[in-house]
Amino acid sequence: MPRLRLAPVVRQDIRDALAFTLARFGPVKAREYSALIRLALRELASNPHCGHRRQDVDEDAWVHRIAKPGRDARHLFLYEVIDDKAQVYGFFYDGMGLAGRWHERTER
Repeated sequence: MPRLRLAPVVRQDIRDALAFTLARFGPVKAREYSALIRLALRELASNPHCGHRRQDVDEDAWVHRIAKPGRDARHLFLYEVIDDKAQVYGFFYDGMGLAGRWHERTER
């Protein structure tokens, strides 16, 4: 049973981040970034609690950063855990106002 659900807009968030990475850093970095994103999604699917709670954003909010040791990345997935599944609402640059994004995407 899948343990990951993506809001439809998340796919566009990912496409936008990869397009920016390609334009700014080139195809090699874009492929590396894509691999980090896929790895993070697999981690969320296998263990929705692998991220960190962000109660400063919302009592139900979690984030999972895509960075790995030796592999810098500034993006994260913003999600909540519902019935032991990750419900992902966005893929954002870590400097964005996450509380505002959370409320836009969850309509809470």
